[in-house]
Amino acid sequence: MFMSRKLNSSKLETTVVGSYPADISTKNILNQFYFSSDSFHDTIKSAVNDEERAGIEIISDGQVRGDIMSLVASCCHGISINGKRPQIDSEIKRKHSIIAKDMAFIRSIATKNTKIKGIVTGPYTLARNCKNKYYKTDEETAWAFVDVLKEELKEISSHVDMIQIDEPFLSVEYFPKTRDMIHELAKNLDVPLALHVCGDIKKIFSDILEYKIDVLDLEFVAHPKNISLLKEYTFDKKIGFGCVSIEDRKVESVELIKERIKKALDILPAKQIIVDPDCGMRNLTKDIAFGKLKNMVTARDEILQDN
Repeated sequence: MFMSRKLNSSKLETTVVGSYPADISTKNILNQFYFSSDSFHDTIKSAVNDEERAGIEIISDGQVRGDIMSLVASCCHGISINGKRPQIDSEIKRKHSIIAKDMAFIRSIATKNTKIKGIVTGPYTLARNCKNKYYKTDEETAWAFVDVLKEELKEISSHVDMIQIDEPFLSVEYFPKTRDMIHELAKNLDVPLALHVCGDIKKIFSDILEYKIDVLDLEFVAHPKNISLLKEYTFDKKIGFGCVSIEDRKVESVELIKERIKKALDILPAKQIIVDPDCGMRNLTKDIAFGKLKNMVTARDEILQDN
């Protein structure tokens, strides 16, 4: 049922996984403070411009607003910032948009044929990264975040072509009931849903294949053994194939990226692969991040030309 959402492209589309390097000028910060203008709009424009110049087909806002936990805390009742970790003091309720307004903004500035991906952190990862002073268990906390995210995804879905849920904590500590939470979030969505999980997922891959998602996005540069899983299991989901390192501070050559992509093509047809970096690129410089995206798109283009 969930595969009925539109994912019709037969070519190797390119996308980004999450964050992009952000530069926020003092002028923009002062404008926000004194004139209530959004200091991040120029930064979002810059990220969108770089992604489009690189040739990325499915772009994001670059997650330029920074630390996702602080962002969620600022948009919800019941959460305060207490040191490095947000603290849950009372019932969690959504105050206002977390990123939906940014999705509407990039829809207004993106070129006509560009697809947009809205990215949110998943409920279990949110729960595990908060100091809990209200709910009895991590599961109860995570379900509270499900209610918040359902509202957010409903608003996001009217502006985007795809939604991605990030659950990096699953590879660290797998929580089986996350599947029910993702399924609840998937209800009534009319855009494709991707799930991004960082790390080595050998122990949980078979479980995640049961999730009602359209795209499973994984790291294959930092964790090359993940590619063996594509051979071991049969599935019809698309794979977000991480083929660019976020740890290497050098821009990989087009040839190296082509070699990585071809390893996926030896196992899966092109229609089942979406090409992207391993993870978010916030810790790179803008020049390096842009160079990696540009070479990734060029590598994909050359593979298509060769075939």
